[in-house]
Amino acid sequence: MKFTDACRQLIAKDKLEKVVELMLDCLKTKSSDLYNTMIIQSSRLNGNNNNVRMGILDYKDAKRTRAQITIAVNHTLDEIDKEGIDCPDIELPEKEEDGSTRRTVFQREDEKKKILFLSANPASDLRIDKEAKAIKSNILKSEVRDNIEFEIELAVTPDDIMETILRYKPNIVHFSGHGEKDGIIVEDDHGAPMIIPLNALGNLFKIFAKDVDINLECVVLNACYSEEQAFKIAEHITHVIGMNKKIKDTSSIRFSTGFYKSLGQGKPYDYAFEMGKVAIELYAEEGEETPIHLKKSF
Repeated sequence: MKFTDACRQLIAKDKLEKVVELMLDCLKTKSSDLYNTMIIQSSRLNGNNNNVRMGILDYKDAKRTRAQITIAVNHTLDEIDKEGIDCPDIELPEKEEDGSTRRTVFQREDEKKKILFLSANPASDLRIDKEAKAIKSNILKSEVRDNIEFEIELAVTPDDIMETILRYKPNIVHFSGHGEKDGIIVEDDHGAPMIIPLNALGNLFKIFAKDVDINLECVVLNACYSEEQAFKIAEHITHVIGMNKKIKDTSSIRFSTGFYKSLGQGKPYDYAFEMGKVAIELYAEEGEETPIHLKKSF
């Protein structure tokens, strides 16, 4: 496989350290400028990992630094392509180190996934119905539609969130609505808007992550300014998607369409996330850089 394509696949599998090592080996005799760039990123990555192991850097800051390094590494890969630097092809193994083949979101042919779509729109200014319809439509048209269950709960309160996750035991929780930097906005018992604080949201998913009856793999916060909430949840859940700033309603629907269109074909979460971003870009809408994907890696 082409060097840069293989490196991008390894990055998608959270093997950033391996990619940095491969790039240093290639660039040492090919490009002094790019080699020096990678020396800096390698030093940042090692320092970040050491600080985590020593307990002197919290999870959120460590993930943010790792994301910044990933962006810089991807940019260097783009430069390798642009300059036509001849790095050796890489043969990626068919199977992971543990012997399993991880090409789809399903580990077995008979495995089922359950999606719980939660929404709150007390201001009645979002097309949540359109987003839910788009997700359901893509699931029904998918190759693995018989393996996916889709549940919808509208106008949720904090009690509703707890109750429905306990009842449905979803693999994917999708929240659609408004958000602020302090938390996501749901409805109170009287239908008025209220904010679920960051720490409370993190603690809730901490409990669900330890529940042996709930195999919660992914949380999608399709709401403006949900980056901080995503970081809190990602301390406990393997895949978490949030939005790092305000996003238009149409763009958020495009993202959901691309994301679940891919999952409906059995694609892994990394692939589905990238497809969601591209779905925004294909319609020439703003916001393709707004979604963020966090993975629990330490």
